[in-house]
Amino acid sequence: TASTGTNLAKYVTKTIELNDTSDGIKVYLDINRPNGSFVDLYYKTGNTAGTFNEGLWVAATPTSNNGAVEYSDGTTYNETEYNITPTATFTIFAVKIVMRSVSTSTVPMCQDLRVIALRV
Repeated sequence: TASTGTNLAKYVTKTIELNDTSDGIKVYLDINRPNGSFVDLYYKTGNTAGTFNEGLWVAATPTSNNGAVEYSDGTTYNETEYNITPTATFTIFAVKIVMRSVSTSTVPMCQDLRVIALRV
């Protein structure tokens, strides 16, 4: 869930309400992911506040690097792109980033989040 769960490091965007319906989301995120760490991206969509609040977070897969977030050397950020196609059109959406690691000394970091609603 957005506010609870076993992962301590997470970022949830504010809920975005669109004037027009959309049928896709494109996400760009610069990620620094050393070995032993992981970054997961989730999204949630809806058309009313009720359907949005009741909706579940859905995992998104990167479109590059064979569907995995690329490793880095601990200092370099690699741009990761996600092309998301929800099952239905939407007017409300949010994105959640979860950062995990097997060690407190190797932590993933993210910067430059860009989220674009698409209308195909």
